[in-house]
Amino acid sequence: AFTHHPNKQHADTRIFSLITQFLKASPYSFVVEAAASSLSLPQTFQHHYKMSLQRATCLYQEHSQRKFLTASRKKNQQYFQLYSVRLNAMRDQCVRHAHNVLNEQPLKGKYGGASKLAFVDATVSLNRDEYQNETVVVIGTLFKDGKLKPSILDDYTRDYVLLDEETQLKEKHNLKQSYVAPEDELYLEDDHGRVMLVFPDESQREQYLNESFSGVVVAAVGKIDPRNSDNLITEHVFMPGLPFAQDPLPKTDEDKFVAFVSGLEVDRSEETRQKVQLIVRYLAGFLGSDQEKKDVVSKIARMIVVGNCVAPQEEQNSSNFSVRGSLRGADMKPRVGPTKTIDHLLSKLGESMEVDIMPGKNDPTNVSVPQQPINRCMFEACSTYSTINLVTNPYDFSVDGVRFMGVCGQPLDDIRAYTRNLNTSQILERLLKSSHFAPTAPDTLDCFPFIDEDPLIMDLCPHVFFAGNQDAFESQVVQEGDRKVLCLSLPSFYKKANIVLVNLRDLSCRHIVIE
Repeated sequence: AFTHHPNKQHADTRIFSLITQFLKASPYSFVVEAAASSLSLPQTFQHHYKMSLQRATCLYQEHSQRKFLTASRKKNQQYFQLYSVRLNAMRDQCVRHAHNVLNEQPLKGKYGGASKLAFVDATVSLNRDEYQNETVVVIGTLFKDGKLKPSILDDYTRDYVLLDEETQLKEKHNLKQSYVAPEDELYLEDDHGRVMLVFPDESQREQYLNESFSGVVVAAVGKIDPRNSDNLITEHVFMPGLPFAQDPLPKTDEDKFVAFVSGLEVDRSEETRQKVQLIVRYLAGFLGSDQEKKDVVSKIARMIVVGNCVAPQEEQNSSNFSVRGSLRGADMKPRVGPTKTIDHLLSKLGESMEVDIMPGKNDPTNVSVPQQPINRCMFEACSTYSTINLVTNPYDFSVDGVRFMGVCGQPLDDIRAYTRNLNTSQILERLLKSSHFAPTAPDTLDCFPFIDEDPLIMDLCPHVFFAGNQDAFESQVVQEGDRKVLCLSLPSFYKKANIVLVNLRDLSCRHIVIE
C-alpha cells in the first residue's frame, strides 16, 4: 500500500518500522526477505536480517508433566511410604540385574527353583535356619549411617550448649563439605528391619564406604554372620543397573543438534552478562561465519537451559523477613533485576528457536525435588512466546525419537558430599545405574512426600543422560548389555562460557567455547 505513496522515502521508512515491530513478535524471516528484495530498505536493516536462519525442525515430546508436577498432590504425608514404594517398585529389576551379573540359574525361593543362591525378600528372613552357612542375596534399600551427617539437633547444640567432641569433628569436616568418616556404617533396610553390611576385607569396606550413598535399592550378596544374625558378611553389592527397556535409536542421515547450556547466572558479573548476550546472538545466527551458520547454527533444533539462570542470593538474616516469613519488599528488589535481565535475553532466543528452561537451586521456584516449572509471571517477556517452555527439574523429553533425561545438578552435589574419590563422570554413572533421578532424597536432599508412587524412578532407559551446573565438561558412554547411554556433565556457563551440542544422528558431542 505504501509503494505508491508520493513520498517514497517516507513509505520505505514506514515499512521498515512495521516490519521491525513484526519481527519482535515472530520468529519467521520470510516476510523480511521478500520485503528486502522488493523495497529499498536501509542497508543496515537488510544486512542485519539477512542473517536470519532457516531453522531445522524436529518432533518434540514432553514426558515430565505427568510424573513430576505436584500441584494436585497432597503435601501432608510422611516419607516412610516413599521408601517402601521405591523398594517394591525396583525389587524385581534389582533381582534381575544381580541374576544377570552372577549368571546363576535357576534361583531358590520366590524367584525360581533350587540353587546355591537364595534371594531373600525381607531382612527378617535371615534368622531362619535354612539360610545359615549359605550364600544369600538380600534385597533392600541402602542406608549410610554417616557420623558426620548434619543434623538439626547440631544447630540447637551450637546455639545453646557447648559443643562436644563429636560435634566439633562434624564442624571441622562440614567446612570442607565432606561428610565421610571412617566410622560410617552401611545398612540394608526394608519394611521389616535392617541388617548391617560387614566386609571381610578392610580395603573392600573402605571402598564401599567411599563410593556408596543412601536411598539406592541394592542386592547384597553374602553369608549370615554366625556370631550375629543381624550382620551380613558381604561379598558384593549390586545396584539395579540401567533400566531394562530402551527404545531403539532412530536412524537418520541428517544432522540436527540439541544445544545445552547451564549456570548462566547473568547477575554474577558484567562479563558474564556480556557472554550470555554473545551466546544469544550466536544461536540466533548473528555471529560466526556463513559456513558455520549453515552447517551448525541453522541445524540447532532446540535449546535446553539447564537451571541456575540467576546467581545464588546472599544468606538472609531474620531481620529481612516479615512476621509471616516472607522477604520484605525492600529486600526483594535485588532479586527482581536479574530475573528481568535473563527474561529479556532468553526471549530473544525464543524469536528464532524452541527453548526449554529448567529451574535450578538458585532460581525462583520450590527447593524440593522435583522442582516445579518457574511461574510464567516471573518471565513476562518469555511468556509471550509459544516457543519457550518452562519445564520441571528433572526433565524427561524426546526429540525426533531420541530420549533425553537430566537434572540440574542437585543430586550430584548431594552424592558428592557423602562420597569420596568419585569424579563427576563416576557419580553420573552411579546415578544412572541406580535407575533413579535423586536416590538420596528424602534423606539428605529435599523431596516431595509421594505416597502411591515414586515418579523419580527411571521407567525407561534414556539415550542421553545429562547433569548441569558442574565444574567441567565431561562425556562418556555407559553400556550395559545392548543398552547404551551418553552421559553428559554440563559446565556452569559463568565458569567456562560454553555450550554443548548433541547430534541427533549419532549422539556425538560438540563443545563450543564463547570468547
